[in-house]
Amino acid sequence: MDHGKTALVKSLTGTDTDRFPEEQERGISIDIGFARLDLPGGRPAALIDVPGHERFVRNMLAGASGIDVVMLVIAADEGIMPQTREHFEIVRLLGVDRGLVVVTKADLVDEEWLELVVEDIRDWTRGTFLEGAPIIPTSAVTGAGLEELRSQLAQLSLAARSKQLASPARLPVDRVFTVAGFGTVVTGTLISGRISLEDRLELLPPGRVARVRGIQVHGARRDEAVAGQRVALNLAGIDVDQVERGMVLMPPGLTEPSVSLGGRLQLLPSAQRPLANGARVHLHSGAAEVLARVYLLDRRELAPGDSALVRLKAEEPLVIARGDRYIIRSYSPVATIGGGIIIDSHVPFQGRRRQELAAALARRESGDPGDLLLQQLEAAGLAGASLGPQLAAVVGVGETELRQAATKLETSGRALRLAPGQLVASRLVQSAAEELRAYLSTYHQRYPLRQGPSKEELRTGVLKGLEPRVYTGFINHLTGIGAIAVVGDRVSLPGHQVVLSPALERQADCYERAIREGGYSPPEAAEVVTCCGGSQAEELWAYLTESGRLASLGQGRYFHREVVAEAEEQLRALAAASGGVTVAGFRDLVGTSRKHALALLEYFDAQGLTRRVGDQRVLVRR
Repeated sequence: MDHGKTALVKSLTGTDTDRFPEEQERGISIDIGFARLDLPGGRPAALIDVPGHERFVRNMLAGASGIDVVMLVIAADEGIMPQTREHFEIVRLLGVDRGLVVVTKADLVDEEWLELVVEDIRDWTRGTFLEGAPIIPTSAVTGAGLEELRSQLAQLSLAARSKQLASPARLPVDRVFTVAGFGTVVTGTLISGRISLEDRLELLPPGRVARVRGIQVHGARRDEAVAGQRVALNLAGIDVDQVERGMVLMPPGLTEPSVSLGGRLQLLPSAQRPLANGARVHLHSGAAEVLARVYLLDRRELAPGDSALVRLKAEEPLVIARGDRYIIRSYSPVATIGGGIIIDSHVPFQGRRRQELAAALARRESGDPGDLLLQQLEAAGLAGASLGPQLAAVVGVGETELRQAATKLETSGRALRLAPGQLVASRLVQSAAEELRAYLSTYHQRYPLRQGPSKEELRTGVLKGLEPRVYTGFINHLTGIGAIAVVGDRVSLPGHQVVLSPALERQADCYERAIREGGYSPPEAAEVVTCCGGSQAEELWAYLTESGRLASLGQGRYFHREVVAEAEEQLRALAAASGGVTVAGFRDLVGTSRKHALALLEYFDAQGLTRRVGDQRVLVRR
C-alpha cells in the first residue's frame, strides 16, 4: 500500500488528491491535487499536492506558485531523492521562506535508520530557510506524528505573509472543467485582491470577459474570495474550451499580456553548464509555461551560481507583473536551472542598446515606490498618468501605496497634479514650459502686433494635442507661477504689450472707422485696405480682432464690436418673441443683405449663442 505524500494528505484531510485512474493504478501523482485542511482552532487551509516524479515537474510548477508554506515530504525508506532536491530549489527560487519537513513511512524503517535520515535532512537544509525547521516523522498507516504536524502547520499559517487585498484581483488558472448544470469552472490560488459574485473578469490572454456566477473557497460556497485562498469560480459567458491552464483572470482593462520581460535571473549552482546569451528555455510563471529566449544584458554567458539582469523574450504572451517570481528550465534535456523576479513586465526593446536597458532595469530594481512611479510618469510624457488600479499594476504596488508615493512626489516637488487624479513629472512640465516660452518669444518677434497665439493653437501645435483637462491644468500652473500671461484666449510672455507706431495707429483707426460706418453691411477687407493703406494689413486686422475692436466673421469679413453687440440684442429679442429666427427674418430685422445676415448668424452659432434647428436658429445660451 502506498502511504507516501498523497497518502499523508489523505490522512490529514480525508481527501484523495489522486483524481485520475492512472494515478491510482500507478501509485504516483501526475497532476496537481487540492484538499481542504482544517487546522487546530478551526482555521481552514488548502493543501496543494504536487507531483513528485521528475517527469511531472512542469505540473508541479503550476501548483507551487501560490504557496505560502512548504511541507517538504521525504520518504523514510528512500531519503532525499533527486526530484526532492529539484523541488526544494524551485520553492526557494519562488521566494517561499517558511515551512517544515515531513518524513513519511516512518513505520517501515527502524529507529536507527530514521535518525540517520533526519540527520541527513538537517545537513542538507543547513543555510536555507528550512534550517532549524521542524522535521516530523509520520505514518499514514499508524497516524504517528499527524497531530504534531497539524499543530506545526497551524503555527506556520499564522505567520504567513499578509496578502495584497487592496491590489486588483489576479487569479492564475491551474484547472478548468465543466460541471453539469453549471458550465465552466476554473480553479486557482487568488494571489491578490478580492473576487465577488457578479464581478466581471477578463481572461488573459486572449482578452475574453466573463461574469462570476458562483464562488467556492476551500470547497464551501461563498459570496467573496480574498487573496491567499484556493478558489473555484463558475464563469458565465465563456466556454470551457476557451480556457487553458496558465491563463489569468483579472478585472477588465488593467493590463495586457506581454512577450518582452525584464528581470533578474539567478542561475542555480547545480546547473550543469553556463547559460549562453540567447539560450532557449522553458519559462514558468504562475500556472503558465511558455518557451522563451534569455538575453543577458551585461555578459555573454551566465555561470552557475551567478545572477544577472536579463531580458526574457517569450514566444507566447504572458500575463505577469513586477515582483512576480519565475522559473526557467533548460530546453533539452529539461531540468530546472534557475529563476528570479520580474522587474518590468513590458520592456520596450526596439532601438535600445543592451547597456541602456540594463541601466533602466537596475534603476527599477533598486527603486522605492516613489522612484518607480516617477519612472512611469517620465515614460508617460507630459500627458502624465492617471492614479488608479492600472497604474498601480504597472508600478507593482497596491493602490494605497501608489497614492502615498504620489503624495510624497508632490510634496518633494518631483511631480505635479495638473488635473484631478492625473500626475505629471515636474521635470517634463519644466521642459515643456521652457519650450513654450521659447515659442512665444519667437512668435512675438514674428508677429509684434499680435497679443499671442490662441490656447487651442498651442494645444494642437506646440503641445501635440495634449488632453484638454491636462492642458488647462498646465496653462493654469504656468500662469500661476508667472511663466506666461493669458489675456482672454491669447497666451503671451509676461509683460508683452502690443505697441503701434503713430502711422500704424492711424491706419488701424481708419480700418475700424470704415467697418463701423458700414454698420450691418460693412465693406470687404480688401476695399478697406485700398482706402486706408496696406502697410502690415494682415497684422492690423489681427490686432483689431484680438483687442476686441472688431469681430472676424471669416473670409475677409469684419463687423464692428458695437454692431455685433446690437445684433445680439435684436436677435435675443426676436428669438424670445417667436421661439426661433430664420435667416430671412434676421436679415429684415437688421436691414442688411442675406450674405451679411447669414455671416452674423454663423458667428453666433460658433460663439455658442445659437444653434441651428432646421431653417431656424434657437437660443442656446441665455
